Amino acid sequence: MNDSRHPHKRVISHTLSLSLSLSLFLSLSLSISLFLSLSLSHTHTHTHTHTGYVTDYPVERYYRDARITEIYEGTSEIQRLVIAGNILKEYAA
Repeated sequence: MNDSRHPHKRVISHTLSLSLSLSLFLSLSLSISLFLSLSLSHTHTHTHTHTGYVTDYPVERYYRDARITEIYEGTSEIQRLVIAGNILKEYAA
């Protein structure tokens, strides 16, 4: 598989080589899970075309839940800032 289509594989392999702090590990896992849930639900919504937007089908609920989870759990940008801060701290020491 191509790494450009699966960026979470690069992140996981990179984090395993570092000594991780708990906040970095949690931010990485949250960021990866949000990315995967959003991309999968977005793809399935488009696959189901017009029925993906109708509330009678569970596809619409999956996409709505993935989007609202991103808002409730903290945006991706904040998670990336936490990850970047921890990595910079790791390399600065």
